[in-house]
Amino acid sequence: MELFISDQQPGDTLSFALELFSNYVRATQRNLIQVTSLSPGTLAALRIEQVPLLVKTVSEPQPDNSVIMREARLTNAFSIMLEIARATYLEEVLFARPDSVARNEIGQFIEMVGRLSGKELAEHVNSHMAMRMFLVGENITAADVVIFAALAPLFSSELQGYEKLALPHAFRWIDHIQHLPGMLEQVQLKGVFTTFPNAETEGSGPSKRQLKKMAKAQEAKASKKAGANDNEAANKKPQQ
Repeated sequence: MELFISDQQPGDTLSFALELFSNYVRATQRNLIQVTSLSPGTLAALRIEQVPLLVKTVSEPQPDNSVIMREARLTNAFSIMLEIARATYLEEVLFARPDSVARNEIGQFIEMVGRLSGKELAEHVNSHMAMRMFLVGENITAADVVIFAALAPLFSSELQGYEKLALPHAFRWIDHIQHLPGMLEQVQLKGVFTTFPNAETEGSGPSKRQLKKMAKAQEAKASKKAGANDNEAANKKPQQ
């Protein structure tokens, strides 16, 4: 199998997640998969429109007992990670049992990456992780890897110290995942290691400028919500 990903990392979340995942399960070290990072120019030259892209050879038995080999391409992150997990005999560990509630939850978390903003995702994870060690079940799954890839850049370089502390459960989870064997080296190499805030310089709270920015954002959010409520009320108003 060959996996093509973008070299624009960690900005390209799914490419970052697939590289983390492949290395974490040691699929690359065991030569079960070849991971190739490509620049936007090279992707265009090769006419690869979407990454991550997994290319593999599959066999198709024929009625005359012959076998035809053909190339199969996968672009869905869930499907790609599932193929890699199967190749390393870790499918039920990293994806739970087929048709299980846990597998469905893993898929839902992976889907959130393209639907929620970084801060919305961080707030969701913070609420979800209040009484948990991992996102789904009692061990690391593909969901943890993908969501970590989405949130690590946010926590390591974008959030202020007080903002990290305001998301204690997500922060704890980020720190736990980044210190797992097989993850720490990759996180440090990509420059997305999240440090604990300095209470004296970062944990004292937002500045006046930051408070004004937060207030404006809150006002805009409240206004948008009020507008949505007004529209909903108007739609429910009985016809005369």
